[in-house]
Amino acid sequence: MTQRNRAKTDASANAEKVPQENQPFTADDLTRAWDAYIETVGGRVNLKHTMINCRPVLKGDDTFEIVVHNPGQREVLLQNNAAILQSLRGQLKNGRVRFTVRIDETNEKRLAYTSKEKYDLLLEVNPALARLKEEFNLTFD
Repeated sequence: MTQRNRAKTDASANAEKVPQENQPFTADDLTRAWDAYIETVGGRVNLKHTMINCRPVLKGDDTFEIVVHNPGQREVLLQNNAAILQSLRGQLKNGRVRFTVRIDETNEKRLAYTSKEKYDLLLEVNPALARLKEEFNLTFD
């Protein structure tokens, strides 16, 4: 046997010694693993708060989604992607775990600049405001 063939045989034997675990897991298992990782992030406040406020949602056998509120949260999760996945894969005993991050479009803040825009936003919150405007004959400046 040549040295090259022996190296291939040794590499194959080593690959067989490290089994690729792919155990199924539930949404509850994922949540527990997610919470356990949160406890390990220490002083990385942005990551910790993002993970507390943006919970994982299981989408497939090995895939979950995290819906964030802004691009900053998305960036924090993507920067820590490798560490998060390494921890979750170990805890869930599944080497195929993957996640996606999506920004919640409905969370987009609408800013009101003019008096009319401010009134319209407040009117959505409290429709009784229209009655007050009419009763007191209020106008916009």
